[in-house]
Amino acid sequence: MGAELEEIMHYPEKLIRAMFITDTEEGTRFRTDMAKSLSRILVLIMILLGLFEFQHGNYEASVLHWFIGLFFAAFLFFMQKQRSVFPSLTVAAIYFVYFSSFLTPLLAVQTLFWFPIVPLVSLFILGRSRGIWWTALFLLGNSVVIGQYYSLHKEFPWPENFFFYTLIGFVVIFLAAFAYEGIKVRLEKGLRTKAESDYLTNILNRYKFFAVLDRELERFHRYHARFSLLMFDIDHFKRLNDEYGHITGDNVLKKLTKVVSANLRKTDVFARYGGEEFMILALETPIFGATRMAEKLRSLIENTDFSDVGNGAITVSFGVTTVADNDTAESLVKRADEALYNAKKSGRNRVVVCSSEEKEAATC
Repeated sequence: MGAELEEIMHYPEKLIRAMFITDTEEGTRFRTDMAKSLSRILVLIMILLGLFEFQHGNYEASVLHWFIGLFFAAFLFFMQKQRSVFPSLTVAAIYFVYFSSFLTPLLAVQTLFWFPIVPLVSLFILGRSRGIWWTALFLLGNSVVIGQYYSLHKEFPWPENFFFYTLIGFVVIFLAAFAYEGIKVRLEKGLRTKAESDYLTNILNRYKFFAVLDRELERFHRYHARFSLLMFDIDHFKRLNDEYGHITGDNVLKKLTKVVSANLRKTDVFARYGGEEFMILALETPIFGATRMAEKLRSLIENTDFSDVGNGAITVSFGVTTVADNDTAESLVKRADEALYNAKKSGRNRVVVCSSEEKEAATC
């Protein structure tokens, strides 16, 4: 019962995070830049609308527009460093300005112009899933505010036929923005996959490997989530390329990748480090578990038929290490590389372990 109550107590926090906080660094940067640009545009629009109303003698409306412009300028100045929440706070500020306009009948009429634009802004700044939630919140808020406005003034702020056509525009713009965001997400995902994948083997490339390694090191230093690193390469691969050609070498790399991938856990991270060298991050795995994994893969590869190569057999050498308290990405990779070097020097087709506790051992 206590655990269920604690879980229930976390719901408000989860809701706030889902509504306001962008989790990924790339997403935060992109959404924040869009929100900043929009805020600057809104400041300019409000200044121009204020000048227009002032020239037509609507002094109250001009002052309100200038005040709103000042509001967005102050918001941009004070909140721009809050990168993870800035996009959501920008949309919240726009909603606040929109709904506060109903306090003045003169400005309430102008909300008809902004009505179809607000969901468009929500989707572009917050993305598809979060934008839908904010648009639903916008519609709910309109139901409440317009109902309250009608109860006070006994009329709607705009002609009903105008509102009907604006509502159609709202639906069309929302659907177009929703479709656009879906296409953009698919394109971004495809580009990200290409940027993070090795072109030949379709596993993670070196750049993405180090990004994951840095993340796991941070988790280890904060939560002590231990992991191990396996580094391996193909024995005599240069000789294989010279004898059978680079196309055959590429085919061997692709087949080896498939064999290893099929025998890893879903939590393991497999990457091509360069040339014939590969890395495996074995998460939540101590050194003895990583050693067994390396020996299993070494034996599996040795007994796999690589038909393009002479007798159909290739071998690999493994260097295995585990993370230590004072490790950096450089020190961890260096230790795995030392172990791999010793595996090569001691005859190849074997697993050599080098952990921080075994620095005095002959293998390191």
